[in-house]
Amino acid sequence: MIGRRSFPFLLGLAAVDGTATIVSLLVAYRLRFSGFPFEVAKGVPELESYVAAAPVVVILALVANRWARLYRPEELAGITTEAWAALKRSLVTGVLVAAASFFYRGFEYSRLTLLLFVGVNAVFLLGARIVVRTVLRSRAVRRRPRPRSTRSV
Repeated sequence: MIGRRSFPFLLGLAAVDGTATIVSLLVAYRLRFSGFPFEVAKGVPELESYVAAAPVVVILALVANRWARLYRPEELAGITTEAWAALKRSLVTGVLVAAASFFYRGFEYSRLTLLLFVGVNAVFLLGARIVVRTVLRSRAVRRRPRPRSTRSV
């Protein structure tokens, strides 16, 4: 069984978090520039620029995860703790992405897209953590030894 402190578990958790971050970025882009419920006044930026920035966003998100202590086993214990950490991590990721976009002038986020990203990212990260928790619990239930039946004669 893979323990919560093992490297493969933490690597898998980081992969899940990175995937949730990329999906959050694309969903935020889609929500912002689909035209509903927000009107697009200055034109729609190229999706390719958001996709090209995704690796940097994922790296910043993983740094924020580490800061928010999302990779400590005791932080996987309670849903409330994970929800608070996911929100904290999403806010820090948003601030880091905004700061990074000031240094790299070839790419700038829409402020509303960034705000949507923070909210969607918190929800997706928490959802991904709930899925990981469910999978781990179902694996633990399947691996429990069955009690021996005793016959009384």
